[in-house]
Amino acid sequence: KKKQKQKQKQKQKKAPGAALVHGAGPESTHAEGSAGARIPDPSPDSSLRRVGTLSGHTDAVLSVATLPSEHLIASSSEDGTVRCWDDRTHKAVRMIRLGDSTTAVPSVCFHPGTGRLYSCAENKVSMFDLRSTDRIIMDAELAVHTWDHHTDEVNQLSLSANGNYLASCDDDGFLSVIHTKSLSVHSYQKAHENVCTSVAFDPNSNQRVFTGGTDSTVNQWAVSERSQTQHIDLSEEGQMGAAINPPFVTALAVHPHEPVLGVARADYSASIHQISGSGAILHHLTEQHTNMVSAIVFPTFDPQLILTGGADRTLSLWRVEPRMIPIQRGSSRARGGLSGGARSRKTVPTRITATRVQLKDKINALGVGERAIYVGDTSPQIHVVECK
Repeated sequence: KKKQKQKQKQKQKKAPGAALVHGAGPESTHAEGSAGARIPDPSPDSSLRRVGTLSGHTDAVLSVATLPSEHLIASSSEDGTVRCWDDRTHKAVRMIRLGDSTTAVPSVCFHPGTGRLYSCAENKVSMFDLRSTDRIIMDAELAVHTWDHHTDEVNQLSLSANGNYLASCDDDGFLSVIHTKSLSVHSYQKAHENVCTSVAFDPNSNQRVFTGGTDSTVNQWAVSERSQTQHIDLSEEGQMGAAINPPFVTALAVHPHEPVLGVARADYSASIHQISGSGAILHHLTEQHTNMVSAIVFPTFDPQLILTGGADRTLSLWRVEPRMIPIQRGSSRARGGLSGGARSRKTVPTRITATRVQLKDKINALGVGERAIYVGDTSPQIHVVECK
């Protein structure tokens, strides 16, 4: 059963994509954002430039994590390995074998300042200490600890900002939160009706974690209370994209400075939601991808940027001005010539511009460095793209 499921996943990831967006001739790609933003035609490669590749994997790259403070990049692949790279030389410095060449490793993440690295394969989550050995090649047996409480394949990992909690999600729709100091499972609960594809901690709150799934919903969870605090149904009217595909959640990202959540979706779009309240859409990013949007990140080096990658082989950069959350300004209206009259609120118009770069293969994952983006796709290579 596991082999059949793995083969099916590999076919989905490697299936031929839709036609490439935009040919040589000009096309109108205007779209209305929820805040009234008008998205103009993209200007190809004006802000994105490919500057190198990381070569070493033998199959598709599924995830990319970065640790700029230590000049490290980690990637996981369908070849059964995790590889660590030096972001200055683009050379591989470590390899961890988690299985044979048919074992997919869907996710990897660093624990800053500790030398720890977390990865997942099949129903297991493993913790490695990179400082404990000088071995360039490590095996799964060298894991400091392994958790196997998941009942199905684990899809993604996310670490809280303080490093105390590690969240993981699986094909059965469950969310797990591990306490990294005691190594105990803090919570293990049903989060989605179907597959839970994505999990992301809020970098501004160690107690808030988000999940997304193939039931087209996004849920917010309070870690200590083990309870759901927000539910967003993307299939509701006003939330849908233009494509016929349902809005399955493929990836999540939380802004490092503002209380907004980014959602990559199977309906060829991405949406930016306010974390508080009902999770209303602030911006709906459409008409730049012609296939599933599979990755989304907020670059830490520029709070106005959003990056999305898709199965259409397109990496898109979106600039939202003046800020992610629309600014409201108040103005006083005098009554009868007297000051201190009624106060009205006016939303400052939001301007969204888009830039894109075309790659050769379907994009699976994005990692953010100091000024570079690391793109993992269905090829064995990781592409280094510089943001000007």
